[in-house]
Amino acid sequence: MQPANFQNDESSIQSTREAEHNADESRNLNFQSSTVESGFDHGVKAPIIGHEVVEQRSRFTVFKIHVQKSDNNEWFVFRRYSDFSRLHDRLREQFPNFRFALPPKKWFGDNFDVRFIDDRKLGLQAFINNILSHDQVQKSEDVKMFLCLDEPPGAHDSLEESRALCEALEEQMYKLKEELKTKNVEISLLKEELDIVKDDAKALRTALRKQRSSSVNDSISSEHDRKDGSTEMSE
Repeated sequence: MQPANFQNDESSIQSTREAEHNADESRNLNFQSSTVESGFDHGVKAPIIGHEVVEQRSRFTVFKIHVQKSDNNEWFVFRRYSDFSRLHDRLREQFPNFRFALPPKKWFGDNFDVRFIDDRKLGLQAFINNILSHDQVQKSEDVKMFLCLDEPPGAHDSLEESRALCEALEEQMYKLKEELKTKNVEISLLKEELDIVKDDAKALRTALRKQRSSSVNDSISSEHDRKDGSTEMSE
């Protein structure tokens, strides 16, 4: 695994400012149909201040979020795009009248291109800003868990622990994928055996039909022979 190398520079700060500006402009559009009362809570801010591309069995990007509260408490949380996506889906279920803007998943191209990551960071920042701009959304349990608002990480919690958790999840995912491959092989073998059994059953049915047909023909032939013999004797 590569060592931690979070990108914290002027471009990142500028990106955060641009994201906040974009969020302000899009807020009315994204939430204009909402029935939830809006009230921006200046007590919580969560700028994305960096990222790290982690190398494990699979490659992924971890975003570093600096959570700041008005009581001067602050901490860092580390989240992957998939974490944002899960939060997005949960919030859409809870607040169906809201339109939460989340950068789409990229299916083609290089997900680790610097420009792509910077653009994604802007979109994720706008997503966070929109969440924090509405009291009821911010107070949802999913948002609290995402930003650790009720249980901030302790001083000992660090990127190393977050990385260890990611590694454990990646290891578990890898094992599950390997188990799935094994199960798929077993299923394929069972399907092949089932096809063989079906072919054998089909061949057996065909043989039985032929045997019945042959028996019937033999019976008819015997009956004809018997009748012919009786006729000859009577003559």
